[in-house]
Amino acid sequence: MAKDTPEIRSKLVNAVLDNEVEYNESLIAEREGEIREIEQGLNELNEIFRDLGTLVSEQQSMLDNIESNVTNISEIQ
Repeated sequence: MAKDTPEIRSKLVNAVLDNEVEYNESLIAEREGEIREIEQGLNELNEIFRDLGTLVSEQQSMLDNIESNVTNISEIQ
């Protein structure tokens, strides 16, 4: 029985290490999924800011037209 003790200990250590590896792999997979969700959220946020930039640019053009019309009316009077 004394001869089996190192073998049993080795098998137990290997089993513990295998479980630890499986646990770490599941953590890595979970984090990868969360990182992908963050990436998707950032891409959506980027699209929102691009749309906002377009809207602001379009409004600037309208404001320039209004300013021009007000200036023209002021010059006529």
